[in-house]
Order: sequence, then structure tokens, then C-alpha cells
Amino acid sequence: MIPERVLLIGVQIPPTPEYMVQASLAELKELVQTAGGYVVNQLTQSRPSIDPAYCIGTGLLSDVAKQVTERGIDTVVFDLELSETQARNLEQNLECKVLDRTQIILDIFAQKARTREGKLQVELAQLKYLLPRLIGRGQELSRLAGGIGTRGPGETKLESDRRRIRRRISILEREIDQIAAQRQLHRLERKRRQVPICAIVGYTNAGKSSLLNLLSGIENVGIDQFLSADKHTQRSMATGFSNMEVAAENKLFATLDPTVRQITLPGNLPLNIVDTVGFIQRIPHSLVAAFRATLEEITKSDLIIHLIDGAHPMHEQQLQTGSEVLRMLEAERTPTILVYNKIDQCLDDYPFWPENAIGISAKTAENIEQLYQLLVEQLRQSRAQFSFFVPYEEGQVIHALHELGEITNQDYLEQGVKVIANLPHAVAGRFREYLCTNGEEQL
Repeated sequence: MIPERVLLIGVQIPPTPEYMVQASLAELKELVQTAGGYVVNQLTQSRPSIDPAYCIGTGLLSDVAKQVTERGIDTVVFDLELSETQARNLEQNLECKVLDRTQIILDIFAQKARTREGKLQVELAQLKYLLPRLIGRGQELSRLAGGIGTRGPGETKLESDRRRIRRRISILEREIDQIAAQRQLHRLERKRRQVPICAIVGYTNAGKSSLLNLLSGIENVGIDQFLSADKHTQRSMATGFSNMEVAAENKLFATLDPTVRQITLPGNLPLNIVDTVGFIQRIPHSLVAAFRATLEEITKSDLIIHLIDGAHPMHEQQLQTGSEVLRMLEAERTPTILVYNKIDQCLDDYPFWPENAIGISAKTAENIEQLYQLLVEQLRQSRAQFSFFVPYEEGQVIHALHELGEITNQDYLEQGVKVIANLPHAVAGRFREYLCTNGEEQL
């Protein structure tokens, strides 16, 4: 299949600096390539404000029309959100397909959605984007705004389209609410078992799925065995973990559906790791609303790994974008570990990250031990140390303590075993009858 030939258009509005416009266009180029297009050229224009009719000035519009004809452009993509009026005027003048940044992102999401949940969420986002832009065109769909001069042959058709879309949106929202309720049940079950949840969040293509694959692969071979191996062996093993469970591609939005894997940290600490959908600059609000069931995995987590592409020239902006999305989700107070990934590709001298962050490579497993140490420290801060006395005939209790916490000491006495364990308070309450007097000691 021959890819569509695409022309990109960027508009610089004060006080946005030129380098930010170029960086955004570079990202849009990646988005278009991910969607299956071929970028032929890109043009930018500096303006005091957006033109309400064409978004750009008439001079650049003429240049764009000329390039569309001479270079065989199939699609013109604007690096902002177009109004229905602007899109219609541009299509009439350019005589080709005109899209905006949001439509490209929605198209990628539609391609990447694999599960029923993902497809429902994408369809909902597309319909919410379409509804306010559903303005009749021509005789078949004349514009309807009410009042004199608005009645016409397209009135019934347009209103029926709007009703059908609103009805479909209501159906989709109900189905997604049911999925959200099912997710809540799964989360409650994980909470009941007192297994903490850690969400991996960050900019799209920062390596979240690669990190989940690495942690899952280490879990399969055994963390002690992996960490005791030399660096060359670790790197070789890490390479074999690529794409073993979650597809990890060098593309934007390779993962839409959240994936949960349970791992065991040093000290026998269980942890559920959740891979989430990636962030991006100017993420469409319709996507945030549609993917709320997925994004709730972030808001309900006990811990967050905020992953940044350390090799990306705009890594500071990626960090800022991720932090803004976390604030938007009201998850900024959740304990967070700042992790810069892809340090094996870094050209700059490092560490260039803040003191409270670490640098790793999910591809080569470099510094992965530091990540494990930080995860253990964060989990232990939410736990306490308890002393239990367990009769020998109730060995299943010791087994349960092993599964739910970290046993640091066992003394075999005449009638039973004295156990010292690090546990969450809620878990310790289940073993209240075995708790020694003054057996709790804050870490």
C-alpha cells in the first residue's frame, strides 16, 4: 500500500519560541509516520494570531496550494486543532484532505486499539471530537443554527446525525463505565491481597513497555540470579526479554491497553506493575475523557514510576508534559520515582537528571538494581515491623506471612516459631491473634 504524501504546517504565535514550534513539528512528523503517512515537506508561519478563516495567511495558503499540485500532496496536516470552518475552507481551497494534530492522534489510536475496551474508548473519543464539528455542508447537509435562513433540505439529516452520535456516545459511556467497574473489582481484589500497585507512566515512546518486559523477564529467571550475574550476561538476558510479553516498538503509542504483571522485589516484596498509555504534548481532552477507565490505573496506584526518554533532546519538556498530565489526573501526590531511560543512547555527559532521579536502560538493564532499591525503599516506608508467635501446628500462617510480607527473622522455640516480619498495617491485622505484646515496631 502506497503511503499518503503529507505536508505539515506549523504556526508560531507569540510568545511561543521558534525551537518549540520546530520540536512540535518533529513530533507531528513522527505521529504521521506512525499513522502510515510519508512527510514530503513542512512549512511554518509566524503570525500575531490564528486566522479565523484559514488558520494561516493567504500568502502561505497560496504556497501550500502550489505544493499540493506540484508535489502530489494527498494530505495537509496542521500542528494545531482546526475548527470546522477552517477545515472546510482549507479543503475547498487546497482540494485535498486537511487534518489537524488531534485527528492524527485519533487515527493512530484507532489503528493500535486491540482489545474491546481500547476500541470502545477510541470510538468514544472520535465521536466526541466529531460532534461539535458536525456542521452541514452544501445542499445535502445545510448548516443548522436556528432562526431565519437556517432551515433547508439538510435540516432533518443533520439533526438525525447529531441524535445518532449522541445516542452512540451514551451507549459507549455506559459500556466503558461497566469496564471501569470491572477494573475496580480487580483493583479491590489486588488490594484485598495487599499487593501494592505501581504504574509506569511517561511520554509516549519513553520505553514503558520495554521496562515492563525487562521486569517481567527478570521475574521469570529469578531476581537474585539476574542481579548476581555480570554486566555482559545481564545485557544479553535483557535483550532476550524484548517483546516477550508486551509489544515494545520504536513508535508513538505502541501500547494503548494497560497490562498488569506481578513481580517480586528483593526481600520477597510482591508488587503489581501496570503499563499505561503514553502521554503527549497537547493531549486531546476527548482522549483523556474517553480513556478515563484506563487512566484510573494511574490514579489508584500506590506508587508511580515516571519514565522519561533521557536520550531525547526535549526530555525536559517530556518531564513537564508528564507532570502536567499527572496534575490533571490529580495523581501528583502519589509517591513517584523519577527514572530517565535509554541512558545507553545518551550523547551528553550524565548524570544530567535531578538528584531525586535515577538513570537506567530498559534495553541493557543498566542500573536496574538502583530501581529495585528505590522500589523497595518506597514500599518499606509504608510498612511496619511486627513480631508474631505461631504454633508449629499452624504452619500455614508462616506461609501466608511469607507471601504477604517480608520475614526478617525466625526463632524456633519449644512450642512454636517467633517471626519478625515487615507488613502493611492492614495485612498485620489479619494475624492479630498471633501478634506478640508490644510486637509492633515502626521502621
